[in-house]
Amino acid sequence: MFKLLLAFVILIFTFSFANAQGIVKVRYSIDLYITKPDSTIPDSIRGYFEDDDGMQLKSFSYDLNGDGIKEKFIPNEFLCGTGLCPWIILDTRSNKVIGEIDAKVIFITDSVQHGYPVLEAYIRCGGGCGSFSTYEYISNAYQSVRDVSLKDDEIELYFKSKKYLNN
Repeated sequence: MFKLLLAFVILIFTFSFANAQGIVKVRYSIDLYITKPDSTIPDSIRGYFEDDDGMQLKSFSYDLNGDGIKEKFIPNEFLCGTGLCPWIILDTRSNKVIGEIDAKVIFITDSVQHGYPVLEAYIRCGGGCGSFSTYEYISNAYQSVRDVSLKDDEIELYFKSKKYLNN
């Protein structure tokens, strides 16, 4: 009887989480492995990182706001661990930082707020736990608007909730 009750509770929880999260349409997913060495990154960006080894920075470019000019996602590889990297999002038109995000994976979603896509950042905590944060472009910068902790099966459900559009 206990096993049946436990299975029912897990089923209800799984259904509730999937419905709360919903299907998230993803334009692109970004991680450390798709970045490339980039000599055009201004040295001033290093000041945004807590620590830095002085090596050439890498980036991944993506036009977030549809203006034809790609913004740059810049990780600090020196501080990357198994669960996350510190990232800077650089507006290349103005050379201003428009976001600071800690993430293992950054999802550029199909949802748009204030002319920029909503971002989701996943962090792996280890030991069967993780979290994700939702970032919206508010007052000229990406800001965290929601944080959710995940455990065990919730992590798998989180990644299954992504529907990749062009990746």
